[in-house]
Amino acid sequence: LRLYPPGWLGSRSVAKAVTLEGINLPKGTLVMYSPFLTHRDPTLWENPLEFKPERWKRGRIPAWGYLPFGAGERICLGMNLANVLLEEALGVLIRSKLIPLSGDPSPVSGVTLGPKGPLMLKRLG
Repeated sequence: LRLYPPGWLGSRSVAKAVTLEGINLPKGTLVMYSPFLTHRDPTLWENPLEFKPERWKRGRIPAWGYLPFGAGERICLGMNLANVLLEEALGVLIRSKLIPLSGDPSPVSGVTLGPKGPLMLKRLG
């Protein structure tokens, strides 16, 4: 979810006029943000392109640095269900030895971020 968040791009409307880095944003301006880019920001994450599950054991996540389901009042309604399903699916995967058979895992952007095509795996044991 950090390296390949399904919700890779989002938008918000500016609630009140603001100037950021010399750019004036009037109230109501549509601003785009990208969890995909935020999750890979080297100022927020050490070795941001590496998959290192142990980084979560440290407990502290950069403020607004991890947004797989958005944040604030518009957080994804399906977040809790997704987390339960992920825990169940990952539990099976962790206990299994999987080998890739075919498919291209390269990310493709659409409404959500997903692999280029079907990924075929074989479970050993």
